[in-house]
Amino acid sequence: MSQLFCLTQKNIITVSGSHSGIGKTLLAEYLLSLLHDFAAIKVSIEDFFTAVFCDDATIMVPGKDTFRLKSSGAKQVVW
Repeated sequence: MSQLFCLTQKNIITVSGSHSGIGKTLLAEYLLSLLHDFAAIKVSIEDFFTAVFCDDATIMVPGKDTFRLKSSGAKQVVW
């Protein structure tokens, strides 16, 4: 099965914005509460490093966006 086939069989919704505090996470929480079997990917722009996290110790930190996305019903959260 090709990667193109895998991508064409997925629904993708992107929530983005120009700066913090404008409601991106709130909107994503709302969408995740309505939709089933969706995952969430949070992208943070950093100047000095690139990393990918999907472990619960990093994702499930109360108060963080990743925690809010997972708690709203995301099947998986990757940051």
